[in-house]
Amino acid sequence: MTMSAPVLAERARLAALHRYGVLDTPREASFDRLARLAARVMGMPIAAVTLVDAERVWFKAEIGLGATEVPRHIGLCSRTVAASGPVLEISDSWADETLVGNPLLGPPVDLRFYAGAALVTPDGFRIGTLCVIDRVARPGLTAEQRATLIDLAGAVMTELERRRQERLQERATARLALINDILALVGSATGFVAAIEAAIARLCRYTGALNGHLWDNVAGPGVRVLAFAAPQEVGPRQRAEFFAAFAESSKGVTGSVMPADDAPLILPEVTEAGANEWPLIRFGREFGMRAFLLHPLGVGGARFGLALTFGTPREDLQDVADLLADVGQAIRPALQRKQAEDRLALL
Repeated sequence: MTMSAPVLAERARLAALHRYGVLDTPREASFDRLARLAARVMGMPIAAVTLVDAERVWFKAEIGLGATEVPRHIGLCSRTVAASGPVLEISDSWADETLVGNPLLGPPVDLRFYAGAALVTPDGFRIGTLCVIDRVARPGLTAEQRATLIDLAGAVMTELERRRQERLQERATARLALINDILALVGSATGFVAAIEAAIARLCRYTGALNGHLWDNVAGPGVRVLAFAAPQEVGPRQRAEFFAAFAESSKGVTGSVMPADDAPLILPEVTEAGANEWPLIRFGREFGMRAFLLHPLGVGGARFGLALTFGTPREDLQDVADLLADVGQAIRPALQRKQAEDRLALL
């Protein structure tokens, strides 16, 4: 089913928001300070740094509200995000017919005046606001106040960007350590299958995957599991059950199991519809799979698929796919040597 442009735009906006990894994090002095400054400069009793999620408006910082979030459909900050201008003002909420029945107009908030400056990412996504609220109607902000609120919202975005860059650096350091760890595991393993299973087990522990497996003959026909691993050691019975379930599910699959463009197959949530579209993963639901990733892996002229399954829906699978691409590139020469060792062992 083709998604409409607004749905696609909202999905992209939410992805931009989630890149910052700030939702549901503890309060931080830097954001509290900016909210206090906004309230003081504007002469308002209430101010907040808000982030507009799919179903809620969450407060990273708040002064005078005493809450952590409100449903998105009643939050005025969702209007600011949907608007096009830098600041949205409502001088008197009681005079706005679209706000009739909105619970924020009553106790304990008693919202009457609202002004919110959008938090805009460097790539143009409006992810939240810095807003100020009063319990009495006002004629509106002065030009200087509007400019100050916009500047303070920019300072909030600068702080969010700083945090994001720190997280990216931490992640890059952790990924480098992971790749070095996997290289050591692959290098000490005996044979190709043992090497890939050691790599998969380590990837499972790092990503939180239930298990992982290497698919052979992914271009078809005759796709099969070549290797299987989990965060903990896999017993013979579990291995046998998994291989049998995969073999049963692969019956009748004659074409390629990879997307047509050889891109990763990313299923953040494995629904019944998704399982029907990709029948080969239906078996995984019996093993608790709720999210799935299949990434192409080429080694020594052979084309494989490296799969990871997860026990809960995962919105970060594109990041995991990027990780698998980096790991695959790093360990490919070592895996090629393991393939050569296997061939020599047969002589």
